[in-house]
Amino acid sequence: GSCRGWWNAHYHRWQRHGDPLGGAPSQQVNAGKQCFICGQDAKRLGMCSGCYQRNRRNGDPTKVKRVYVRGTPEERFLAHTDRRDDDECWPWTGATNTKKGYGVFRVDGKNVTAHRWAYEHFVGPIPEGHEVDHVWDNGCRLKNCVNWVNHLEPVTHGENAARSWKAKRERERELAG
Repeated sequence: GSCRGWWNAHYHRWQRHGDPLGGAPSQQVNAGKQCFICGQDAKRLGMCSGCYQRNRRNGDPTKVKRVYVRGTPEERFLAHTDRRDDDECWPWTGATNTKKGYGVFRVDGKNVTAHRWAYEHFVGPIPEGHEVDHVWDNGCRLKNCVNWVNHLEPVTHGENAARSWKAKRERERELAG
């Protein structure tokens, strides 16, 4: 099969690089330049080959392939926790619920939200009729935060909703300047 009278590989090289024999012009233009992401030698589109490939695979040159860790649930959980100072958010680096942005963790064949699992595992059971809230007043600004020390606490649904509205108004004020 062919396109424009060329073999498929040549046609696709022509589509990508403007040359049926390869040799992307962007590689020649970037000679001697550094990747704007990591500072290594740039190859394509101003990125090194690693950042370029991550961008192709994930749509984000900074997103690293998901890491699979074996071990106990706690070991797996901690491997996906970017633990920082106790007053800062600890971002969950594992899978997220893309609709809402909460971290997702798989335990005993079921997906659970990472912040809820963290609270139950490291602090204790969540009281009946309560849910785990990310405490805006303690500096928690990330839905994927799993800081069980200072950023999570059990509250009723009504309290969680009220805090959510308060946080939304504060965010809008911050954005307005």
